[in-house]
Amino acid sequence: MPGLPILLFAVIPGVLAPILTFWMASRAEAKIRAARHWPIVRARIVESRINRNSKGGRWATVRYAYEVQGAQHQSTRLSFVQTNLTGEQADAVLTRYPSGAEIEARYDPDKPGYAVLEPTGDVRTLRFAGVFVGAAFLVVAVILVFAGA
Repeated sequence: MPGLPILLFAVIPGVLAPILTFWMASRAEAKIRAARHWPIVRARIVESRINRNSKGGRWATVRYAYEVQGAQHQSTRLSFVQTNLTGEQADAVLTRYPSGAEIEARYDPDKPGYAVLEPTGDVRTLRFAGVFVGAAFLVVAVILVFAGA
């Protein structure tokens, strides 16, 4: 039955990819909205650096420490949707959050170990990626069907 492999390896992922990424984007949007109302706590930047991968991607790592009700916490969450940055964007993050600086962070009152510096995030890229990946799988399915696979 040649249609079953196409269904399993092309059509189902082609349908599930956008559904999954749209669900993830909706969850991120809900966290962004909620975090705008989370309590604010003073934090100290423990480490601030730029990371690079072998393909030229850059991202900033900002580790910060804070205390909630006597318990010490650390986080590296800048925002809710992380993406690779241009050199200028990564430099701007380090300028905003230099090592040793005192800053404000927002923490989840239900999970004080979960904090964010900027309760923002652009989920459009996530949605676009889901649609693109889903479309790619469906194109492959159509090609395989017409090729007689």
